Amino acid sequence: ETSEIEELSLQYQSEAAQRQKNILEKKQRIQSLQLQQMADDANNREMLVALLAVCLLVLTWFLHRVIKGQRNLFSATRTDSLTGVANRRRLLELGEKYFLASKNQQQAFSVCVIGIDFFKQINDEFGHSVGDKTLKEIAIHGQHLMRASDIFGRLGGEEFIALLPSTEHDDALEVAQRLRQSIEQTKWQTQEISQLTVSIGIATFSQQNYRNFSALLKAADEQLLQAKYSGRTKV
Repeated sequence: ETSEIEELSLQYQSEAAQRQKNILEKKQRIQSLQLQQMADDANNREMLVALLAVCLLVLTWFLHRVIKGQRNLFSATRTDSLTGVANRRRLLELGEKYFLASKNQQQAFSVCVIGIDFFKQINDEFGHSVGDKTLKEIAIHGQHLMRASDIFGRLGGEEFIALLPSTEHDDALEVAQRLRQSIEQTKWQTQEISQLTVSIGIATFSQQNYRNFSALLKAADEQLLQAKYSGRTKV
């Protein structure tokens, strides 16, 4: 009888141990699943962060391209594509602005129209590529010689303009003569061109002598024609 009790007791303990083992195994599996879920969540978060980073980079690149495109478009509306100086549209816009300011403030405003002498011969003899190089060098040279307050740009063809706000006629004449002499004395990088000369016409708004900027510009252009007809290389 005692032996039977002991046997039942051992059997009970064995079954209890087995149940405990099964419980522990289940807990272990649950913990393993939880750890795996945590690892998967972490991986998903990393993937999400990486995806967001890629999206942010793409968006940043796209915005950069858009802004750059807008700047290029804005620049194209204001800058001469060949020479890099202010284009005709920008010059006329600024000319109107300076004229109105001079009129309201009762200050002088001068305009110089600069034409390259015998430019057609340069194109005919050396080709338009040399002509283009000549225009570029004149543009760089003209910009360099202007004062900080002046605007130098290309009106079109071989003609350039210098807008000289708050400048009386005598001062504009001095600026123009300095530009003419400097161009005549410069040794140009374009090998085909040994010497360049320009003729310049000046007109000055003062004492309400012109009704608008168009009239002032026309007067300067007429003075340029007069300089060319009277022998060129002069102001």
